[in-house]
Amino acid sequence: MIENLIDINFPKEGEEWKPEFTPKIEEASYEEFENLRETVLKASEPLVRDDDFREIRDQAIEDPLAFYAPYHHVGDKYGIYFRIYRMIDDFKDFISKYYKFINKELPGINIWDIWEVYFATIFWHEMTHHIVEDIATVMEWKNLGTYPLLSRKAEERFCEFVAFARIRLVSLLFVSCRSLIDEIRKRRSQIMVKSIRSRPTWLKIKTVILSCLYYHWNRDDPNSTYRPIIEPEIPQIINGL
Repeated sequence: MIENLIDINFPKEGEEWKPEFTPKIEEASYEEFENLRETVLKASEPLVRDDDFREIRDQAIEDPLAFYAPYHHVGDKYGIYFRIYRMIDDFKDFISKYYKFINKELPGINIWDIWEVYFATIFWHEMTHHIVEDIATVMEWKNLGTYPLLSRKAEERFCEFVAFARIRLVSLLFVSCRSLIDEIRKRRSQIMVKSIRSRPTWLKIKTVILSCLYYHWNRDDPNSTYRPIIEPEIPQIINGL
């Protein structure tokens, strides 16, 4: 029974996450951005550990908007390190290009809903690096492999596949960065547009924003290290785990 569930649900070689929307880029400014920037930076202060970051950076998996520091290499300093200033700059570029399209598909959407999907996508990519490391640990116990298990390209593509696919399946407000998430909750409740007669469902919100992120991050490039596709070594090495 369990084996059947694994076989049905585990991504297959060549499986790829693809967006449901093809967004149109229309440059625009968004007046709420500076408010978001100030709030996110203030709420992120307790999360920033510059000394730790400098110490682990050379041993971490470096992604454009975050790092994952494996416990195999850095001990108790392991974990996800968000590159918050880069994230804010990239998010500003993202909404300046795609806000008009997003607002057309999701009338009255506020910037905190967009940021929440953006933040969670980055989180799940890095969290999958952690899960892959845990799988390696199990395999090491059984003398079946060692960390790192995967080539960099295969792991990055798998992490991005999981991130895009996972966001559609889960509630977004979940991570342990409480100060940041609590602030998002508060701000979003304060600025909800009361004139909206029927607010879009979270599934629609996530589907539209993920589609825009896919093109914003150039995940449609077949040569991208981060293209969300399952390389052959993924099911061969970690299927079932």
